[in-house]
Amino acid sequence: MAFSQYRKFVRLLEMWPVDNSKFSRDLGQHIRNKVAETFREGETTKIANAVECDKYYDALMTLALNKHKDKYQVKFQEGTASTGLTLEECHLLMATESLQIIDKENRRWWQAQQKSEQKKKKTGK
Repeated sequence: MAFSQYRKFVRLLEMWPVDNSKFSRDLGQHIRNKVAETFREGETTKIANAVECDKYYDALMTLALNKHKDKYQVKFQEGTASTGLTLEECHLLMATESLQIIDKENRRWWQAQQKSEQKKKKTGK
């Protein structure tokens, strides 16, 4: 039984690409790590709860096949999301490198705010 479950998960992982722009935050990589952890011995791994394992597989397959996205399609024009950004701009913004730049800028802003507060306290304003 573990043999067939292992094979199913391997096929699932082949469908699920890794997004290298999301270093250490990519769902595909997280799933790969969990599968490797669960099936440490590969096809010979003994699964304690096969029913639970099948539930996880079915849920991941639903996501991988975009079943809900296709079933409940939302029509919108590019750039009309709440952010006003296009899909490509959202992907770019969520890349690890972009988030690091934003984090660095936020720290600078926060430090400037703290210095400003300290000056106000010293001058009594």
